[in-house]
Amino acid sequence: MTNMSMTKYNIIRFALICTSFFLFASNITAQEDEGAELLKPFRARLQESSKKVSIPLLPPIDNQPQKQEYNNPDYTIKVSYPSPTVRPLAYTVSENQSFHKFYLKGGIGYPLSPNAELSYHDIFNKNLKISAQLSHISLIAMDSAKNYNQGFGKTHFDFGATYFHEKGVALGTQLGFNLDAYRFYGHHQLSEILPDSIDLFPGQPRVSKDSVQQNFFEFFGNLHLFNHAQNSLKLNYRGDLDFYYLNDRYNANEFSITPKTSVEKWLGNGKNKHRLGADLFFNFTSFNNDSTGAGRVLFNFHPFAELNFGIFKAKIAANLGASENKFFIYPDVHLKLSLVDGFIEPFAGVNGQMKMNTFRSISLYLPFISSQNEFRHTGSYEFYGGLGGTARGISYELRASYFMNSQMPLFLNDSTQKYLRFNILYDDINYVHLKGTFDIEVFKNLNVKAFVAYNLYTQIKNYQRAYHLPVLESNIALQYKLKNLLIKAEFFLNSGVAYQELLTKENKNLGFLYDINLAAYYWFGKTKQNIGIYAELNNIANNVNPRWYLYPQLGLNGRIGFIMKF
Repeated sequence: MTNMSMTKYNIIRFALICTSFFLFASNITAQEDEGAELLKPFRARLQESSKKVSIPLLPPIDNQPQKQEYNNPDYTIKVSYPSPTVRPLAYTVSENQSFHKFYLKGGIGYPLSPNAELSYHDIFNKNLKISAQLSHISLIAMDSAKNYNQGFGKTHFDFGATYFHEKGVALGTQLGFNLDAYRFYGHHQLSEILPDSIDLFPGQPRVSKDSVQQNFFEFFGNLHLFNHAQNSLKLNYRGDLDFYYLNDRYNANEFSITPKTSVEKWLGNGKNKHRLGADLFFNFTSFNNDSTGAGRVLFNFHPFAELNFGIFKAKIAANLGASENKFFIYPDVHLKLSLVDGFIEPFAGVNGQMKMNTFRSISLYLPFISSQNEFRHTGSYEFYGGLGGTARGISYELRASYFMNSQMPLFLNDSTQKYLRFNILYDDINYVHLKGTFDIEVFKNLNVKAFVAYNLYTQIKNYQRAYHLPVLESNIALQYKLKNLLIKAEFFLNSGVAYQELLTKENKNLGFLYDINLAAYYWFGKTKQNIGIYAELNNIANNVNPRWYLYPQLGLNGRIGFIMKF
């Protein structure tokens, strides 16, 4: 049998398996609406409303920046297209529900850094929901500063609309764009390392902004359809079509389109209901630059069964699919036992998946990336166990994992582009990951959140170190509310990041990166607190140690502003 015949045979066989699962899922019952939550990712600050921290393919990194990180905000690296989440219930809006339609936030900081956020949300005739958001933040670097090209700018806009039909079907769309500007300001550190005989920018006594400028423009969109009320089959479903186009200043561009679908049904009565369902997505991504162009395909089918037997819960699932002409099967199993009214919950499991590295996802994580890289899929296994629980204002999770990754991305300075950008290296890497999260309500108005993670890289196949991957990270956040005043304090630590020294090629670790931040918010009024002011003081210790080699962080900085919501 020829290779082409074998490929057609495998695709037909895989499609029959998927069809069989969906036919089986049509004989079960749907659950009622439990609501939906939108989580906005940012630099590894602890989320205000989340009780647990997700684990990306790379070890957990600082991915929630509420504080202003001017030169390089860290993001969780999104190396996959996660399976869509089905709304367990119909979307309904109470006639008496009160919410703010209009939100405006503005401020100015030092060094000069204007920022603004504007959003509008409304519901018309009880069945048309619209939303629009516009935001901008930038740092205008001072010419007198040592790192005078350390500026950046980020602008975002999106508009969305969803129509809820009386027959129980909702149809919507979202369109938007991102315009981000950075500079390869690492030339300041580079000039101190290289000998005087080497001039990276000949004829320029002062490096111009245009010489080190990088711009990213992204246009993105989504079409979605889901049931917002129970149907005759008592089946919950959702379908999405995601797409984006991204380009940069150096003629690199990427196009991606991802159709996704999800179905779910619920079995049983009372509290102990079982959930059966499946997620299916297909992704095509094409990346092109001056020298190369390549398209990649990732197909993933994720059938699952979530079983609830009271104190014992289990998830039995798998990720089946095809990536770059190769089929894969990964297990996805999670077991949990709930004791002492949920305060002691031991758990264990294994999770495997094929993830996708794209120009878009990695440039969000590391904006100083070279435009001449190639991107590969990454296979990942995680074997884990731990202990968690929630009771009386205390929530915690202790987790130990062992990761086995094939073609995992590392980052190393690119010598062919004046060392100012980073190349991607791929390697097979195994590591131990230890993580602890705590959320404690000390008393009524005082809340403490803490997160600590440690990664021990036990096996690296081709390279000596896990370049620019985190080793030790920690967050501690305190929040205190006194009538109209809200006070926040945060401490962030990152250390042990490996890099390769420029001249000697010696492997070293970056210095301790720690950050201490304070913020205060005051709302006017006793009942309707629609107008407020805020002040933030960031990096009080003035620590400028880099997260990326040659790129020091911004030192002491602050910001003041106002907030309005109606």
